Amino acid sequence: MFLAKKFIADAMLGKLATWLRIMGYDCEFTPHDLRDAALMLLEAREPGAVLLTRDTRLMAHKAEVRIILFREQRWRDQLKKLFKELNIKPDVKNFFTRCTLCNKTLIAIPREEALKAAPPQSAGHDYAFSKCPACGHIYWPGTHLDAVKREIARTLADL
Repeated sequence: MFLAKKFIADAMLGKLATWLRIMGYDCEFTPHDLRDAALMLLEAREPGAVLLTRDTRLMAHKAEVRIILFREQRWRDQLKKLFKELNIKPDVKNFFTRCTLCNKTLIAIPREEALKAAPPQSAGHDYAFSKCPACGHIYWPGTHLDAVKREIARTLADL
């Protein structure tokens, strides 16, 4: 069985990349096609890396790197295909451990530090806060958390 350790998503798979990050997967993504194909192919040569694309031209390199081509338009269908093809079972304990903006692993921060940047209404809750060490974005399990978990469960229900 292939163990995916890192995903490299092309510019056409932004929503898929975001949802993979939400679920704790290492997923490199640069919007607006700023990374060229050669760089993505180089990154995909790393052990355990998988290149995710909608670009059929990249399939010419399938003998060199692990590539999954998506014809699906919707991120939900793309996620299902990815998990089925690689036989991946998401682990809930990894959810919400990566920055959705830059992909770095989040670190826990003291409540006092977080409240300086978090919305005032978060002060009334006993949240555990996290921060991205690269971009500084602060995360906390607000009211959206349950909706995100339900969306993931609904999307992956038939796997």
